[in-house]
This record gives sequence, structure tokens and C-alpha cells, in this order.
Amino acid sequence: AWSVLLAGVGAALLLCHATPAQAQSITITDHEPVTNAVGVDVSAPITSSFDTAVQASTVTTRTFAVRSSFRGLYTDTATVNGDTVTLDPSRDFFAGEQVQVVGSAAISSTGGAPLAPTQWGFTAGEVTDRCVGGFTDIDAGLLQGMSDGSSVAWGDYDNDGDLDLLFAGASGTTRIARLYRNDGGVFVDSGTADNALIGVGWGHVAWGDYDNDGDLDILLTGWNNVGYAKIYRNDGGVFVDSGTTDDALIGVWYSSVAWGDYDNDGDLDILLTGGDAAGPVTKVYRNDNGSFEDSGTADDALTGVSSSSVAWGDYDNDGDLDVLLTGVDASPSFVAKVYRNDNGSFEDSGTADDILTGVGMSSVAWGDYDNDGDLDILLTGVNDSSGELTQVYRNDNGSFVDSGTTDDALTGVAWSSVAWGDYDNDGDLDILLTGDDNINSIAKVYRNDNGGFVDSGPIDDALTGVSSSSVAWGDYDNDGDLDILL
Repeated sequence: AWSVLLAGVGAALLLCHATPAQAQSITITDHEPVTNAVGVDVSAPITSSFDTAVQASTVTTRTFAVRSSFRGLYTDTATVNGDTVTLDPSRDFFAGEQVQVVGSAAISSTGGAPLAPTQWGFTAGEVTDRCVGGFTDIDAGLLQGMSDGSSVAWGDYDNDGDLDLLFAGASGTTRIARLYRNDGGVFVDSGTADNALIGVGWGHVAWGDYDNDGDLDILLTGWNNVGYAKIYRNDGGVFVDSGTTDDALIGVWYSSVAWGDYDNDGDLDILLTGGDAAGPVTKVYRNDNGSFEDSGTADDALTGVSSSSVAWGDYDNDGDLDVLLTGVDASPSFVAKVYRNDNGSFEDSGTADDILTGVGMSSVAWGDYDNDGDLDILLTGVNDSSGELTQVYRNDNGSFVDSGTTDDALTGVAWSSVAWGDYDNDGDLDILLTGDDNINSIAKVYRNDNGGFVDSGPIDDALTGVSSSSVAWGDYDNDGDLDILL
């Protein structure tokens, strides 16, 4: 059943005839908010300090790109003052929203030297002392009895300042993809806005502004007699087929997808996993001026997986997005791998991920649970030897280690979904998970207590246990705390 729950809240010097020497790259030396910060003020400006004066004409919404997970590209113009670039967002971020900032090589110094491209991210939200009264089930007017590996996502597709709902799955024997508009805290049918969407099961939906026009578009994968991978463009609040934009994408099911700018050029690329007729697939597609192309050899090292989960994240803090994936490979074997982004190509991370337990029917998420500035891993799924599990792995200077007793309270689940979010507004990331614990379907919230996770007590009593499920945090009523969609 669908429920919305309301919270009580390199440059080289080349000498060759008349060819001028390339200028050495400039760098961003400092920025606010800091990397992986949690609880950043929703109205906070984004400021970057460079190691030299910046040519103002090279700073645009595409070259200094600020993207939020619930809204897309911010189209505000950044200001340049010598060696400092500042973007003061005209719209507040949403509580719990993930924000990524990309500085591309198209930015240059006043002397013409290009920026060494980089990116970083943070989580917006208020940090305050408050009493958390728990989550209350509300009648949201949504479809009930969804199944077939459903997927949900919050996003403000109509740019009216509140979070709308996108989901896909099956209702009885009918596979659907549906959009609901948030009308003052009440969810209403979006009318003709979602008519073009293909209904799918065992799939995934994700919001992302692939065409950099300031509104959210839709990426959808899944099964409806054949495998699908489709992009729908937001045309003034109505979603239309993107035409040839997505022709290169392989249709998959038992799938997972994620948007991310892996090549730091200011637009969103695609990471996709799942099964097709030939077997498990993992692919990266490059956004080439609004159309998606095979990334060539960039993804050759990535293991194909289905019954999978994927996520982008910069685990080594070198300014580009790495890949985390889990699932079942062609062997079949259970897999959990981290791949390092090496100048736009993905490589095995070596011993960095040796401790990760391979899982299928899984879910993964990056998050800095211990607030030390690097991304840790939350992983759920099933393994032949371990059964259902939920694990937190701590990032120890770029290698992942067992978090010790940190995750002892977490219930192991498969056919699962997990999400990080600061539900109690205390400045650290808590855990929301659903899935099958081999006895029951569950839905649980675990509180981060100084880096260790504890049962949240009666806070989550209203949550309905589900599996083959999807969960998401989001502040749908704009009261400053995180609500739950499952």
C-alpha cells in the first residue's frame, strides 16, 4: 500500500612550432557549504574560492552548475568577485534535498587557464532542537496495493515550491506509471501531465533535469512485456516523449538507474543496471548536448548486474563521481562493488571494497553518517551465506571498513529499499528501510545516536511493512521536517 507519513516533523607544456603553451589549470581551493555537509541552511548561498581571479564571462549556469535532487538545475546567475564565485539561490532548497555543485573546465582565469573540473555535494535542512512526535499515516488519495517492485520519487516537477510524487509499479495486473501533483499538501491527479508515461513493473524512476532548462524530466526503466528505458521531457509541466534522445539506452527490468554528471561537463549522465534478454547489464550513458550516447570504454570495467541497486558518489573526495553497485551477475553470484572514476573512466577500486558483502534483491545508498566529510555506505539485500542483511560500512580514508557495533540494531532485509535522512533535525543522518526479513515485511526508522544506530521506538509505529518496495524522505508539507513516502 502507498502511504505518505507526516512527521511531527594536467596540464603539460607543449612546445611545437607556433602552437602556444597550454596554461596550467586553476583550482577551487575552498567552498561553502563544505563537502557532504548535513543540515545546511535551506537558503544558504554557495560560495567557491579559486586560487586566482576568475574570468566572469566564463561562469554560467552550465559551467558553475548547481543541481538539487527535488528541483533540477538552478538557473540563477552566479556573481564573480575576483577569485570568488557565489550563487545565491532565488528559491530555498527543500529539507532533506541533495545538492550537487559542478565546476567545469569551461571556467577560466582572467589569464585564460581552465579550471580543473570538480564537484561536491551537501544535504539541505534545518538543524534544531525539537520533540519528534512520530509519523502519522495520512489519507493521501494514492493508489493502493502496488506491487511488482514498485519505485517512488519526490520532485517539484511544476516548480510551485512543493514536492510532487512519481511512482511506477503494478496495481493488480495493470502496470502503471503515475504522477500526482501536490496541491497545498493534498495530492491530486496530474491530469494529462503523465499520459505519455509507459507503465512498468520491476523498474525504477528517477527525476533529473537532463536538458538544463530548469525543470525536472523523468527517467524510467522496467518491464511491460519487454524491457524499457525511457526519458520523458518536461514541457511546461507536461511530460512528452524525448524522441531520439534515449535511443541508445538498453531496455532493462529488475533495474536501477541514477542521474549524475560523471564527466563534470555540467549536464546529467545516466548510470543504468538491470537485466535484458542477453543477461545482466551495467551501462553508463554520456549526455551529449541533450542526447545520450554510449560512453565507449568508460564503463568496460563495470560488472553487469540485475536485481540491482546503483548510486553515484565521490567516495575518495577527488571531485568526480564514483560508482557503487550491488546485484546478481551472470555467474550468477552476488556482487557489491565500488568503481573509481579515473578521469572519466571507471576502474576497480582495488582493496577499497574488499569488505563489502555481495547481495542481490538489494538497495544501496551513500551518506556521511559520522560527519567526517567522506561518504559511507548503507547496504541491504540477501546473500547465500549471510541471508538477509543490513550493513553500514565506514569510509576510512578511501577504504571501507566494518562499522563495528554501529549497525547491530539494524534488521537485515531483502527485496528492500533504504534511504538516509535527518528526520529529527539534529544534524546527522538517520536510516529508513523497508523489505522482507525472511519472516515479515517491515518498515523501520533507525536513529543516529552519535554515530551508532538505535531503534527509534514508537516513532515508526504507524509505518506499514512492505517489501519489493521503494522509500523516500521528503518534506511534502514544507514544515521543515522530513516525511516518508513508501
